[in-house]
Amino acid sequence: MNERAVNEKQHNNNHEEVPRNPGEIVYYGSRLFNPPPRDGRCQCCGRHASEVKPYGGPGDPLVGDFSGVHFVKVFRPDALPDEETEKALSEAHEVFEKDGFASEEEWLIHKYGKEKTEEMYLMSQMANTVHKSWECRDCVVLYDEEYFEKYMANQKDRTS
Repeated sequence: MNERAVNEKQHNNNHEEVPRNPGEIVYYGSRLFNPPPRDGRCQCCGRHASEVKPYGGPGDPLVGDFSGVHFVKVFRPDALPDEETEKALSEAHEVFEKDGFASEEEWLIHKYGKEKTEEMYLMSQMANTVHKSWECRDCVVLYDEEYFEKYMANQKDRTS
């Protein structure tokens, strides 16, 4: 069974027949359910489904039956946490009132400036927001730092 069929089978709770035409996007009512990447590539390393070993069998890193599936959907942060930013935000939270400021943001602007404060808030928001990523069995086990390194190398290769 291909990855589309397995994914659709897992999410088809009303037991309707699932279309299995390659590249076809499947709608259930008005909702689009878990479409895999249209280009058939891992969204981390960029390898095509024909180049990756499917899930299932010896060495499969996932619990559950994903036999024959080339990609599974996982959630990754939009950016890695920045230690300096997290430390500054934590400090602001602890001391802004003691230092006579009305808000954490006011304290941060006083200490770092408006532009740096906005940058820190953006980086913190990105580190605490996730996106879906369809990944092969080699990429799904990567820690976030490893994921971003591999993802950025893939993006660089695709734009060169």
